[in-house]
Amino acid sequence: MGTTDVDSVTGLLRRTLATGCFDPTRVSVAGLSNGAGCANRMACKLPGQFAAGVSVAGRYRALDPCPTAIRASFLAIHGTADQIVRTTARSRTARATWSATPPAGRSATAARPRP
Repeated sequence: MGTTDVDSVTGLLRRTLATGCFDPTRVSVAGLSNGAGCANRMACKLPGQFAAGVSVAGRYRALDPCPTAIRASFLAIHGTADQIVRTTARSRTARATWSATPPAGRSATAARPRP
């Protein structure tokens, strides 16, 4: 995902919010697979713009690390049995970045289903 994508999504978001039909404090970003990587990147690039981010079965291979000062609510969902987009060291690094910097007054939580 290059800067063109970030710029395009940022412009779309600003134009949409400018209509006045949306509460800008309740905007979230979410994605599935490669879109989850995009959601992660947008949350990193515009942390004050999103109330939360959600990544489902995300692919993070092409992403730069998120700055450690970023504070946002972020939910990452990824099954260990996924044979298409496997959890990798890169995805664990992305999760670690978000869990290391929870929003003020909150703590990071990891949950695992029972076998």
